[in-house]
Amino acid sequence: MLKLIIFFFTIYISAEEIPDLGEIKPQQDSPKIKIEISKLSQEGQALLKIKNIKEVINISQKIKSLSESNSESYYLNGAINYINGEHTKSLKDLELALKFNPNHDLSLFLLGLNYLKLNKFESAALYFERACKEASYNPFYRYNLSIAYFIIGKYEKSKQESENTIKLKENYSKAKIILANSLYKLNKKSESFQIIKELYDKKIEVDEISTLYIKLLFEESKNYELVIQTLARKSKLSLDEKKILAYSFMEEGEYIKAIQFFKMIIESGIDTEEDNLSYLKSLIMIGKSDEAEKLFTQLNRKNFPDKKIYVDTFFNTLEKKAFLKLIYQPYPL
Repeated sequence: MLKLIIFFFTIYISAEEIPDLGEIKPQQDSPKIKIEISKLSQEGQALLKIKNIKEVINISQKIKSLSESNSESYYLNGAINYINGEHTKSLKDLELALKFNPNHDLSLFLLGLNYLKLNKFESAALYFERACKEASYNPFYRYNLSIAYFIIGKYEKSKQESENTIKLKENYSKAKIILANSLYKLNKKSESFQIIKELYDKKIEVDEISTLYIKLLFEESKNYELVIQTLARKSKLSLDEKKILAYSFMEEGEYIKAIQFFKMIIESGIDTEEDNLSYLKSLIMIGKSDEAEKLFTQLNRKNFPDKKIYVDTFFNTLEKKAFLKLIYQPYPL
């Protein structure tokens, strides 16, 4: 009797977790129904791209009326919820789609996108991996996987997947951006600069590559004069760019200008030990001994190792946010 009670209790819990699943019995669709569902699904995906949600709902219902155990209706529902920003609902729909077809690459890919939106990057990578396994020819699956790998710090894998993307879609400039950034993280700066300079010279994706281009111009090319000229054309500078400008002026011997930018960095609170030491050297070089002594006294009281954690977190989080903007979206949000 106790076993019977436990059995019914388990069924009740399962039904609560997955609504109506117990009523759906897997069935083998006829070839005719499969063809009809395939046409409806393609139509639904096309309508999603123009955000005709109302008509997609109708199509999803038509598919379900033809076959309750076909994954396509659940996928379309998941896509609707994804577009509407209802990511938890979307996950449930897509998980149902996979129950009826574990190899449904569209659902696997969209699950990855949902997890990215929820900032669950490891889970996103896992689902993009599965999507790539089911549809290895799809460059967009591999492209998003390369971004997910980059965000979680798997730079070698990010490099490999961005290279795979370019093999499938040769002129995909956004994949080249991921590749260049991965190479930079792997300390292959010469290779990274070659890719980024080509894009920059051709004026391709300039806004997206500007930060890395400036870094490599400073670190790899060591063309400080060109760094100064390039940044002078910008109406607004990021904190990172102000820092690069400070060091470029110092390398060019323009200590007064370097000091101005080092002050900005220190006032912002993202200054490192190296920034302060360079500021100290610049003050000494232009004969401001009193200011240098005052700064020297202040530096002895600072705990830079602890501060480094906050500075690194600040820049790493900004970088992740920037890369999320590069994600390929199959439907408008």
